[in-house]
Amino acid sequence: NKGALVNLFEAVKMIEDKTGHFWLFGDDDKINKGSIERIFYEINENEIDILLMNRIICDINLNPIRNDSYFKDKKDVQFIIRNDEDYIKYLKSIKTLDGLMCFISSIIGGPNLLNFIIQELEQDNFYKQNLFPHTSFIHKYIRQNANVRIHYLSKPLIYWRGDNTSKDGRTMKINSMMNYEEQIQIAIKVIKNRNVLKEYLNVIKNSYHIGRHLYYTIGSDKDEIEYNRYIVFLLRFNIFFAYYLSLLEIVIVVYKYIKMSLLYFTGHPKKS
Repeated sequence: NKGALVNLFEAVKMIEDKTGHFWLFGDDDKINKGSIERIFYEINENEIDILLMNRIICDINLNPIRNDSYFKDKKDVQFIIRNDEDYIKYLKSIKTLDGLMCFISSIIGGPNLLNFIIQELEQDNFYKQNLFPHTSFIHKYIRQNANVRIHYLSKPLIYWRGDNTSKDGRTMKINSMMNYEEQIQIAIKVIKNRNVLKEYLNVIKNSYHIGRHLYYTIGSDKDEIEYNRYIVFLLRFNIFFAYYLSLLEIVIVVYKYIKMSLLYFTGHPKKS
């Protein structure tokens, strides 16, 4: 056992038929009735590089709460990404973070993406350092290839288990902050064009808005310690503040940083 992420991509390397589509499915999620038939129909009838499927948000016991919607248009959508303009159009249409292809169980990739990932695994160890290596690989593939076809199915085909905190004891607040941080890292690593980067960061910003920053300031000591570490991360990339933080958010971040500094220099930092 090399850890969940490494194990995941070790499994990718083991795929024998590299001419077909592949699906990495989380063991805590569930396939909706009729999904397999719909997936095979879409793959056989359409030229698809990436098939992205909507999901049903559930509680920890997989009891349905509501249908999700990754894009502003609630219908099936197909994107053909040939250039920056097409990519920006795709980013502008995203409603939730999973439109960036974060939820691995809702993604099916074609053979070109599969072989690209296998090649990248030999050259780039980023997948061992990020919580969303599949997202990084997918967007790197999109950025380096022409005429990438993304097909989104609005009908929820997957049950997503919510409120599923990690086994190492992290709280939901900490998990959410880590997701934000990891997505920013992917954007900075993969996207070099500043206009495109701005739109990518806007998707993140819209998912992690001011309300979450206020929410994180009220919590347990463990949450606050992690939030303070996260603030330091944001300050490292302060050049991007204008892209993904509002003025009020910047004020909160700076206030937290000053508070951290005062606690440190007065010798009274929060204890872990």
